[in-house]
Amino acid sequence: MLFSNAVEKLACEPAYTRPISDLYPGPNQPPPPFTYSPLPDISLPTNTHPSYFSAVVDVGKIEGILTYNCFTPSSAGPVNFEGDDKVEDVRPDSDDSASALFLLPALFNHSCDGNTHWKCFGDVMVLRASRDVSEGTELLLSYFQDVAHEPRQKHLAKWFPECTCDLCLADRADGEVAISKRVSISNDFEEYMKTGPADRTTITNLKKYLKTAQNTYHPDRNVIRPELFRLHAALAQSCQRHGMVKDDLLQRFASLKSAGLDVIDQSITGPILQSSQIGLPISTSRLPMMLLSRSCCITMLNIASTFYHVLVDQVRAERWMRALWWGQ
Repeated sequence: MLFSNAVEKLACEPAYTRPISDLYPGPNQPPPPFTYSPLPDISLPTNTHPSYFSAVVDVGKIEGILTYNCFTPSSAGPVNFEGDDKVEDVRPDSDDSASALFLLPALFNHSCDGNTHWKCFGDVMVLRASRDVSEGTELLLSYFQDVAHEPRQKHLAKWFPECTCDLCLADRADGEVAISKRVSISNDFEEYMKTGPADRTTITNLKKYLKTAQNTYHPDRNVIRPELFRLHAALAQSCQRHGMVKDDLLQRFASLKSAGLDVIDQSITGPILQSSQIGLPISTSRLPMMLLSRSCCITMLNIASTFYHVLVDQVRAERWMRALWWGQ
């Protein structure tokens, strides 16, 4: 649908030929120019004839441009607040996924943990810096989202042989054995969650999975350890079911940290430090990894709900709700 719409657009409105044709068309086409303007050439007339098109459209080039530059917006969908804060699957794997071409965002380079997040509201894309960005720093966004190293490399191979973003470099620094071990742990964990008992042995087994996965990361690695998010979230949910409120909250704090958030207030009871009473329980220096952003919001909502309904702590509940509002 996007391809036919794009071809029809260029045939009827030649003014948009240059802004679209100057995007990257893939390795089998001549490279795009070094300068770029998203503005249409208004000197070219619009074709109003229903069956005659004066413009020549290079459909092969347009197909390449759409292959390497289109975005797949994901629907927010309903939220299951009784779930386990599972990672939202927003990967454009389905052939019938909606797709769109946004000219300026298509110029962004890639990082699996980019400093820019994007979200679509209808046919409007909103870009938001996901962390503090110094003047002159290149803005990067993620072309493909997955917590695991191997699926990312497989999908990103159409753009470049090997991703060299900070997250992928950190994964490779952990070693191939560690990367393969995480895949094995993830597969075993998924199978266990389908068949495992819903009793206290679940907590013991989940702690084993979590400990094994934690040991695959180098001790000096940065905070972002996305493959731990689901393990922490599942353990938190199991603790919640058994009334282990403190453990539940600590695991939810840990899941947020594994996604890249800096949780600066992990207190559960007692007075809140005067210096942070008007602030948030998380640092606003960066958002979590984009793939985990919605799941982190659900986690913060669960934390706020626990403080409000279980611990009857309105102050902490309100602070976590404000953190959720900031993170959306």
